[in-house]
Amino acid sequence: MNLPKPPPTSEGDLKGAARGLLTVLENRGKLIFLRLNAGMLIAENKEGKRRAVKLSPPGTADYLVLRARRIMVLGRMAEEVLPTCEITFIELKAPGKKQTPAQKAFQSRVEAQGAEYWLIDDYDELERRLGK
Repeated sequence: MNLPKPPPTSEGDLKGAARGLLTVLENRGKLIFLRLNAGMLIAENKEGKRRAVKLSPPGTADYLVLRARRIMVLGRMAEEVLPTCEITFIELKAPGKKQTPAQKAFQSRVEAQGAEYWLIDDYDELERRLGK
């Protein structure tokens, strides 16, 4: 894809490089992605009022990626092309770093629903799986 690929030395570096790749692919119309953050934060409105905002549950993957797919169904009368959406959750880890128990549980729940879950610790692997 000819994108600069600095070798990630940390999980933060890998997440930054992944965000760049996902942004390029989204701008090309190849996918839609969302950065998922777990936990809670305190937000302040214009009037200075503060409130707690609940984010995603612990263990949630780093990214949610949606990609269009077309499947061919053979019917009695004719072939029909049906639009579908491939759903992939991506968890990024520094090389050698392991998932937490909450992340493993989230992976099990995602896969039980028929979605894909990728555990990625290498930028080249992410690029290969996304199909550039």
